[in-house]
Amino acid sequence: MDLDGNDDIALRLRNFISDCSLTRCDDLFPSQKRHTYVNIALDHCSCIDYMLISAVNDAEHFMVIDPSINFSDHMPLTVDVLIRNSDSFQQGIRKKCKTTKPTSYSLFQLGWEKPTKRRIITTRVCIYTRCCHFVEDIVKSLENGSISVESVSTCIESTSSSVVSVLCSGAKAYVPVCQKEFYKFWWDEELSVLKEASVESDRIWKAVGKPRNGPIFDKRQSCRLLYRKKLRESDQQTNKSYTNDLHEALLKKDGTTFWRCWRSKFECNSNCKQVEGCVDDNNIVNKFVDHFKNIFTCNDENRAA
Repeated sequence: MDLDGNDDIALRLRNFISDCSLTRCDDLFPSQKRHTYVNIALDHCSCIDYMLISAVNDAEHFMVIDPSINFSDHMPLTVDVLIRNSDSFQQGIRKKCKTTKPTSYSLFQLGWEKPTKRRIITTRVCIYTRCCHFVEDIVKSLENGSISVESVSTCIESTSSSVVSVLCSGAKAYVPVCQKEFYKFWWDEELSVLKEASVESDRIWKAVGKPRNGPIFDKRQSCRLLYRKKLRESDQQTNKSYTNDLHEALLKKDGTTFWRCWRSKFECNSNCKQVEGCVDDNNIVNKFVDHFKNIFTCNDENRAA
């Protein structure tokens, strides 16, 4: 909606903003009054996106951004707001952080591809100093016959726990935690080249005054289309890779790999709470037992027994 229009809806919205003691950020920063909706293909442009603020004195900066890569017809808006650092405000923040629970779809994982080589070497040194010398001593003791096999088994468990402990400590110190599928693992060099070409052609187009026709405009549009097409193809390729991985596991009759791949691709957090009206775990188990007994038939009774 164009809030500067004279129609009935614009009038009602302006009255609503006034009644709620709100102020438009573009009125606070007149230099940023510009089109927020731009459709080059249809040759349409207008100002229909706004940000409203109640504490006028807390707005430090407002901007309508015109990024080089933007596949939407709407321009992003940003505002810098000053937050008062009062004790009551901080207590409210802490209280909110303690009571807020992650949603079921907020799955997090470690970004192992992000740590630097130096940090990886640091973790490797920790494992070597804490575990390797210990393992070498155990091997020598076993060869000399001065230690039993049971003791070696205990030492293996202890060493395994030490390695896990070092890796967890290294992950906590050096590996970033991100939401699942935050990084585009399907990104490749071709996408980087197409993105760079799209950004460069958009920069040249803006530098010459954003013409709506001509070779510069055509090149800008073609670079954007190629980049966007490749993005879609790469994103869709992830589903094909899931299918291929599962198919390969089935062909090899590798049940462990198949189910590991299945869980990694199609995780589901929904839990069954009842079966045929029963909520007790033992009753549910017995119902499954009875069900599979009734549907089972064998070719060889002796072998089945």
